[in-house]
Amino acid sequence: MTVSSASSTSSSQFSVDGLISGLNTTSLITSLMQIEAQPQTDLKNSLTAVQTKISALQGINTSLTSLQNAAEAIMKTTAWQGLAVTSSSPSVTATGSTSVSTGAVTFDVLSTANNHVVATDPITGLTTAVGTSAGLDITVGTGTPTHIALTDTSLSGVVTAINAHPESGVVAQAVQVSSGVYRLQLTGTGTGAASAFTVSGLSVASAVVTQASDASISVGTGPGKYTASSSTNTFAGVIPGVSFTVSTQTTGVTLSTGRNPSAIATAVQAMITAVNASKATIGGQTAVAAGGTSAGPLTGDSTIRGVDNKLSDAGASVLTNGTALSSYGVQLDSSGNYTFDQAAFLAAYNADPAKAQAGITELAARFDTVTKAATDTTTGSISLEIQNYNTTVRDLTTHITDWDTRLADKQAALKATFSAMEVSLSTLKNQSNWLTSQLANLPTISSK
Repeated sequence: MTVSSASSTSSSQFSVDGLISGLNTTSLITSLMQIEAQPQTDLKNSLTAVQTKISALQGINTSLTSLQNAAEAIMKTTAWQGLAVTSSSPSVTATGSTSVSTGAVTFDVLSTANNHVVATDPITGLTTAVGTSAGLDITVGTGTPTHIALTDTSLSGVVTAINAHPESGVVAQAVQVSSGVYRLQLTGTGTGAASAFTVSGLSVASAVVTQASDASISVGTGPGKYTASSSTNTFAGVIPGVSFTVSTQTTGVTLSTGRNPSAIATAVQAMITAVNASKATIGGQTAVAAGGTSAGPLTGDSTIRGVDNKLSDAGASVLTNGTALSSYGVQLDSSGNYTFDQAAFLAAYNADPAKAQAGITELAARFDTVTKAATDTTTGSISLEIQNYNTTVRDLTTHITDWDTRLADKQAALKATFSAMEVSLSTLKNQSNWLTSQLANLPTISSK
């Protein structure tokens, strides 16, 4: 918050420099006003200091909120249910959800999904008519025909008219096949057998270039083998919880699903990174310079010191199952920061997933408790401290504004005083000059 002050108005905006006294009254008033304004200057310095503390607290609050989000992500059961899906073929990519069960399936990709493509016989020039005044009708699958009126029946006119109707499900292009010779090509915007279309109203013959078709896979080789199809190259629901996309015909593709401990380890690392970031932010704002002097705006703040201690205590105590956090790769180093050994965590997780989940989730819950106690908008210790400082800012601002009026009055009074002094001196000078002239005119008395 920036506070303006009338006292900051330069005294050069008025001048009462003594014409009679010879005094530099402008400079005198400026010096006197600096002394008078010292209490307001002290208030302004206090305001700046408080605003700096608020900014520092807000930065810590933001950092702790990030830690809280990372901790709560670990606490969610779904964070530990994720499974990885791997493909044996680079032409098939797959992803899995939390509902995937472990296992594997092998299939052949019989075909990929195609758009429907129709092209006309060769046409000489872009201005040659390919349509009629009756217009065109395009029908996709068993849907309702889309009628396209033609005001220009030339090749270029028909291309423009069709592309102005995206609802038709077809895009048009004039493809040059040799010098000055074109074909009108119509391509369905969707893939799959259901996207096949027909067009009527052209004045030139046309034929199907590519027949719209579904993507299909075949599972198994025995009497019970079966096929599955998709209007796009992505299959969803064939394998519960798995979505996979095919890009070319291939055989012997195996999709395998299993636990994904690496993703869990990444989430744990994100939480450890977040807690170290919070501690670093707190350390920067509460630092003590050499000799014990304050180097941060929050040095000596007991609330912030308490939050930092609680963040450290969260990882210092043994878990309720009697296991040390180091068993899961989490430790506090000599500088007070957390470290995370992913290999140690993965080893513990693979040995006993449920126990590792319980241990790391308990640590996350501790961090969550600390951060909530600090950042809650109603009861959080840091939030309340920010509110108190905001009240101080409002009070200081009011006092500074009051001083604006007081200093303006003082400045006006000084100007009036010095002006009155000059008037008085001028009157005395005039009287002195008159007396001098009167004395000069007195008759001279001879001694003879």
